[in-house]
Amino acid sequence: MLSDKAKKSLKARTSGRRGDSVMTKILNWLSSDDRRDTVWRINDLRRDVTTGSGTLYAAVYRLAMQDKIGFASSRYHVFKHSPDPSIRSMSAKRAGVLLWHRDLDVSAPLREEWIDQAVTGQLPLFDGGLESMSTDDLDKIIERAEYIKIKRGIDRRYACLSGGVREQLASVFKKIKITDPVYFAHSDESLSFLTYTAVPAMPIDIVVDVGDGAQRLNCHHLTIFGKAIVTATDNIFGKDPK
Repeated sequence: MLSDKAKKSLKARTSGRRGDSVMTKILNWLSSDDRRDTVWRINDLRRDVTTGSGTLYAAVYRLAMQDKIGFASSRYHVFKHSPDPSIRSMSAKRAGVLLWHRDLDVSAPLREEWIDQAVTGQLPLFDGGLESMSTDDLDKIIERAEYIKIKRGIDRRYACLSGGVREQLASVFKKIKITDPVYFAHSDESLSFLTYTAVPAMPIDIVVDVGDGAQRLNCHHLTIFGKAIVTATDNIFGKDPK
């Protein structure tokens, strides 16, 4: 996942190199049956795609900018917070740049400084101002401002998720008008989750084991996806599952 801000940075780092033939070789390399289901370091690619280092990096950057490959870089992403264990296990200093076939469903969250800020249209505060606007127009401005605020919070809190899932979450949180509830449960046909936000009276300490040993974590926020989990939790508290 790349933001527009990160893509602009990559474009500046390609130094005008085209490398179309190298781009084709990279796509073919990732598409082979024995590679398309794995996250690779750029050093793995370098062993099979012979070209200059600058040309190779430029080709990878261009493919990433065009969303033709999966891509993560320690400059833009936080490997250790990825939901994928193979990315989490990579040392940011040693791996540097990771790539994978675009159909492989893995990701790493962007660093906060590389997340796009929501772009808002200029509100008509001058040349007539708010006082001259109809109630319907004012309602539309308020509704849009609330959505932009919610979407910005979602993009930060759930940066590791795909854009489509973040859009669904924004639609849900828009109804309660906040993105960081102390506790909130939602379930429908397409999206079910529980989410918690730590407060002084309710810190969040969890134990997680993803297959390489248990870890105790203190979380700022925690979200668990799954309809069965929402239903089970409702049953525990005596609620009727929806």
